[in-house]
Amino acid sequence: MTRLSAIPCNVITGFLGVGKTTCILDLLKQKPAHERWAILVNEFGEIGLDGQLLEHSGTASEQVFIREVPGGCMCCSSGVPMQIALNLLLMKARPDRLLIEPTGLGHPQEVIRTLKGEHFAPVLSLQTTLTLVNPKHFSSTKHLQNATFQQQLAVADVLVVNKTDLASDEDILAFEAYRSENKYLADKRFLFTEKGHISLDMLNNKTVSNEDSALGTQLALPATGSLKSVFKQKPQSTLNNNEHKQGLPECGYLIETHEAEGFISIGWRVVQNRRFDLQTTLTWLASLNALRIKAMLHCAEGWVSINTSQEFSSNMNTEPFHNINYAVVKHSEPLESRLEMIFEQGKAADLSRTDWQQCLVSETRP
Repeated sequence: MTRLSAIPCNVITGFLGVGKTTCILDLLKQKPAHERWAILVNEFGEIGLDGQLLEHSGTASEQVFIREVPGGCMCCSSGVPMQIALNLLLMKARPDRLLIEPTGLGHPQEVIRTLKGEHFAPVLSLQTTLTLVNPKHFSSTKHLQNATFQQQLAVADVLVVNKTDLASDEDILAFEAYRSENKYLADKRFLFTEKGHISLDMLNNKTVSNEDSALGTQLALPATGSLKSVFKQKPQSTLNNNEHKQGLPECGYLIETHEAEGFISIGWRVVQNRRFDLQTTLTWLASLNALRIKAMLHCAEGWVSINTSQEFSSNMNTEPFHNINYAVVKHSEPLESRLEMIFEQGKAADLSRTDWQQCLVSETRP
């Protein structure tokens, strides 16, 4: 078997909700039919949803291989989770290109350092590092003072200014002013786009990422292994015993949370033969103060994917969700419903861990 070497690799990073997964989906539409691509997705939450959303988007194919690393920054604990997942993915896929999407709350500087390390340097050719940004964030003190946000800017070869269709002229001017006023950004390439669209040739330049720059070395990182799961609750049984499937407890669902970096994720896994009422679910989700919502739910309409976000509450003119982005998925069925939300710490205190059950239809089907 031919030894793997010089596989083009791109890191696609950015803060919560800037459109990283949408960008990858757009790139998959442009993928040459003969190429094999591998995608390593890192999620802040514990249950893992991005891989499921990618697999059932209609753009994935037998030439696309996806692996998830849930549960916070994959470079914590000496980068072992990332190394294991990446080794397994490369051995299985033997790809022509590798895309890596770190969690929006993770540390891309450490990801890039791992990829340039002695273990992966002979195998991977690190190409353009893309940082997606929302121009609205450059008017937000809360973003600009966030160490992870700053690190994402620092490692970029190209700043992809996404969601320009939703931005005001003032938002664009705020980005341009911030970029020109900060020397470490002034010489970076950038492009304006919407819906995460970039051309495929944008991936192919050799990285000049300054992850070891003066700015990069000053960015604060949490202590190794500081990320943790706060609880894994196995609730009282509310479902029939014959619904015990897919490794879930007899009650038919599992709640998992993860807390770090001033944020908390709450995720649910539910057996697939419990159906959600779509409109009740959307109304419930719209009432929450979540920064990020992702889901793949079994509804009467079929399998429904949900992927939406709102901004930090401070220093931004934010409103609750009025419309939740969703799509009915008409492809092979996932094994279970999954729902995950990310909150600022302290903003989810009034959320009952059983609130989601109001969204289920009353009947069960095998």
